[in-house]
Amino acid sequence: MRSSGPPIQFAGTGHDPLDIAISAILTGHCASRILLGFERLARFKPEFSPISSGPGGCFPNRMARPLRLHAPGMLHHLMSRGNDKREMFIDDVDYARYLHLLEHSAERFGVDVVAFCLMPNHVHLLVKPNIHPLSRMMQHLNSAYCGWFNRRHGRVGHVLQGRYKSQIVERGPSFVRVLRYIVMNPVAARKVAQPSGWSWSSYRETVGIGDGSTFLSLTEVWRAFDARDSQNAQRSFKAFIEQGMSSEEALDGLLVGSEGFIRSFQPSLAAYRDNRELIHAERFAARPSLDELIPEGTRGSDRDRAAHRAFHSYAFTLSEIAAHVRASPSAVWVWARRAAPAA
Repeated sequence: MRSSGPPIQFAGTGHDPLDIAISAILTGHCASRILLGFERLARFKPEFSPISSGPGGCFPNRMARPLRLHAPGMLHHLMSRGNDKREMFIDDVDYARYLHLLEHSAERFGVDVVAFCLMPNHVHLLVKPNIHPLSRMMQHLNSAYCGWFNRRHGRVGHVLQGRYKSQIVERGPSFVRVLRYIVMNPVAARKVAQPSGWSWSSYRETVGIGDGSTFLSLTEVWRAFDARDSQNAQRSFKAFIEQGMSSEEALDGLLVGSEGFIRSFQPSLAAYRDNRELIHAERFAARPSLDELIPEGTRGSDRDRAAHRAFHSYAFTLSEIAAHVRASPSAVWVWARRAAPAA
């Protein structure tokens, strides 16, 4: 006998069935409905198997990897964090060593360093790769620094927490917002009252404080504020930073920029959609919205095909689609199933 009530919801995106099963039990679903849900999932999404494990199975690896796109000539915001939020830098010698290694790594791999900020337990870099993927520079830099740090301080184990985070940033308003976010980190963390008070960021050199002997490539900064007059650009940069003395909000996502900029990456990201070893949000960073996929008023077979596409191709959950079309998840499931043979 089949149980009543809505079907167990699966997101088609690698959600752990153990979590789903526990949730189902807590919400009053009986074991038969859980098994029915797995059966439906196995039929509708063949890459899921109730008895397999590992990537592509019902119990995939929970620790997804960041998606790396090689985008030469584009600006990238990189972040590394100390393991378990512990300090990466204990004293000025550590900070200076990291900058020394950053300079040599950037030169070796042809990367322009536009801005940086070294905080006690994390690092922000704003860089522009040219020929070589940034992963090569970051592997070289982090490996060299972590080995040196452990030897100097008599430690063992990981210095950094996992892989570094990377964002591709559009030039223009998004670039200058990220730039301000980076140099304002010490102020936001209440380490100093003004960004000029922090010795381990690029702010001081950018505004002309200090000996100007570092390895920064400031062309992108001058171009953003005044391409014709670098001195005026420097003044404009300083004024822009001072206008945002309150903490700038964090900028999330693989892609930071306008809607058009983000959409331009759809072809590049399409090849990664089915790779569940990569972070879900990054695989679908450039996906269209549900408003575009299922416009208001879509009915009949058009609605069925749109629901199928939203669920299968762009990994929206049944609940997300249902909320958008003001229907039940069960109804969305039926529509998507109905469109599957013709898809």
